[in-house]
Amino acid sequence: ISNYAMTSDPYPVRAGDSLRYWIWFDTESNYDATVAEVSENGLEWFQLHDRYTGNSGGWVRRAFSLAPWIGSSVFIRFRYMTDDNTLRAGVYVDDVWPAPAFAQRLVLSDAITDTLYEVSDLEVGTYWFRGRGRNAAWGWNNQGPLKEVVVTGVGVAERPGADRLRTGLTAGRNPSAGPIELGYTLARTGNAVLAVTDASGRKVRTLVSGRTGQGRHSVRWDGRDDAGRRLPAGVYFCRLDADESAGVRVVLLD
Repeated sequence: ISNYAMTSDPYPVRAGDSLRYWIWFDTESNYDATVAEVSENGLEWFQLHDRYTGNSGGWVRRAFSLAPWIGSSVFIRFRYMTDDNTLRAGVYVDDVWPAPAFAQRLVLSDAITDTLYEVSDLEVGTYWFRGRGRNAAWGWNNQGPLKEVVVTGVGVAERPGADRLRTGLTAGRNPSAGPIELGYTLARTGNAVLAVTDASGRKVRTLVSGRTGQGRHSVRWDGRDDAGRRLPAGVYFCRLDADESAGVRVVLLD
């Protein structure tokens, strides 16, 4: 049985943001487990930490950096996996931050048939837009990522970096106890940085830094930090930042 509680709206991640919460759990050790996860599209979910199982011994505060998703919007959920073999008290989560909340939601149109849709008569301020697609067979799809737009009174200014291209960042043999092969694509030659951070957001390894050519590239991470020390098992984030593209991939070291 897998149950989860999920935010109804995505959260636009900014620099310095982290997922913070208190958790209390009493579950069957190694059989029942709870994880906190984030997703940009509601389909692909990334686990932020090793699973919680057994007994927490009271309320415990946890915090995990959202740095890999800066400039993107993410859904947040807590997922509890259990069975009916051994029954315990369960899992409780409280004081979760961030908790996305918008002052007002307005459907601009549910019948857009063109690639261009104009919005007018908005007051000065900051707005967030997102779109959905629909077909007769499957109905409405999951809502897309948020797009921040600032209305200044004399025009519209989009936040810089909000529409950078995806890089097709991939990770082979994941989870892995050995080297992990990372692949990525650059649309054009430019500066690129591929770095690995731990679950707290601390950078532990820089794999690529400097001018990189157009096309597909690959690099191997041996599970060690910049000083050559073997890193402990757990969740790590591989993030690529280039001039006009960005990508993130979650990897698990066994």
